[in-house]
Amino acid sequence: MAFMPHAVLVTYGPHIFSGFANGDFVTVDQDGDTADVIVGAAGQSATIIRSADQPATAKITLIAESLDNRLLTQIYAAQRNPLTSAASIWPLTVSDPATGEKDVLHSAVILRIPSRARGEEVPTREWSFKGVHKAVPIA
Repeated sequence: MAFMPHAVLVTYGPHIFSGFANGDFVTVDQDGDTADVIVGAAGQSATIIRSADQPATAKITLIAESLDNRLLTQIYAAQRNPLTSAASIWPLTVSDPATGEKDVLHSAVILRIPSRARGEEVPTREWSFKGVHKAVPIA
């Protein structure tokens, strides 16, 4: 199966992202383990499932010229304004139809404005989001 980056759909609330950078342009990482195994002194063990939902961090890398950078900067400012914050926090969804995988970060917030580098390479902006992760299994 060939990877088709143009088929990967990334949305943040009503907005569909475009202008992705080359390479790994989206990652979703759980912020911790969801289970633990505890072994007692006599060798008995117990498994603990901590939670079905886990906090997660998603990173989206856009080329500097992507119009999404301006929009995300405006959303970032709105999330920090007490009058508009609740209306500007949405789910972030990453769907890959080639594999059937789908990740959803509910109530995802933008963590910071990305750094801005200048140089020989095509400049990119890496946006970080945090939310409650739900992975949809491969169908």
